[in-house]
Amino acid sequence: MMVFTKRYPSVGAVPGTLVIAEDAPPPRIHVIVYTPESVREHDISDVEQLQGLISEDAVMWVDVQGFGDEQVSIVLGKGYVLTFQERYGDVLDPVRRRIHEGKGLTLRGQGADYLAYAIQDTIIDGYYPVLEILGDQLADLEDKIMTQPGPRLLRKLNRTKNMLSDLRRSLWPQRESVNSLIRDEHPLVTDVTRMYLRDTYDHCIQTTEVIEMYREMAGGLMNTYLSSMANRTNDVMRVLTVMASIFIPLTFLAGIYGMNFDYMPELHFWWFYPLMWLAMLLLGGTMVLYFYRKGWMSASTNGLPDDEDPED
Repeated sequence: MMVFTKRYPSVGAVPGTLVIAEDAPPPRIHVIVYTPESVREHDISDVEQLQGLISEDAVMWVDVQGFGDEQVSIVLGKGYVLTFQERYGDVLDPVRRRIHEGKGLTLRGQGADYLAYAIQDTIIDGYYPVLEILGDQLADLEDKIMTQPGPRLLRKLNRTKNMLSDLRRSLWPQRESVNSLIRDEHPLVTDVTRMYLRDTYDHCIQTTEVIEMYREMAGGLMNTYLSSMANRTNDVMRVLTVMASIFIPLTFLAGIYGMNFDYMPELHFWWFYPLMWLAMLLLGGTMVLYFYRKGWMSASTNGLPDDEDPED
């Protein structure tokens, strides 16, 4: 998925200045001219060629691909629609097929405003497959975060969050533009087309709500990840603390009877060495048994046995 990297002209530049990346592909122009009875397609290399394709009884779609900016722009005029796209390839093939097939509500029987609506509606509908993929990714992350938290999972979660933010930033202006076309009277937009734009606006609202829901889910998963990592750290620290608690008294005993004093009566008692071992083993074993019964020797279970459910 492309990351939203809108380019801006330098400060003080002339209004309308284009900012085209050096690695942008060279623009190519594809033209579709159609009437209710016919469809013609042309690939042109010079805008002067458009002059010979203009017809008063036809609708002309001029599609410029490789414009170099991260966006899709739609310009509606009397009898024509002009689109600019950032790179080659798009999601508008369904519109082209409808023009050629002429099935259902015939696109060829409508004006240029209906073509602009069809293009924008298709772009909005193109968000649904992307959101479905992101939803599946979030569901997969939700399953793994509790069992396999780690840096790789965190990077994947951050990428998903960034994608959702990019989608929101790209969708919100489209929602506002569609709402403006519905709300404001425009001489180039008929009432029939405005009625269909309401459906597009509903799609914008639906996709925006889904994006917001996924963003909240991603934020919740981030908190779950941090909690899971904190629990794992607590488990490790608990085990280390238990081990230290077991060996501290044993180290204390070994330290006392390992001191180099000439007069230590216990050193001359033959049975004291095995008794010391017995005392140390009993002390260590008693502490291990106590910690095990308290549930401190295994993963965090809040002090409950493994076969006991907190809700039972």
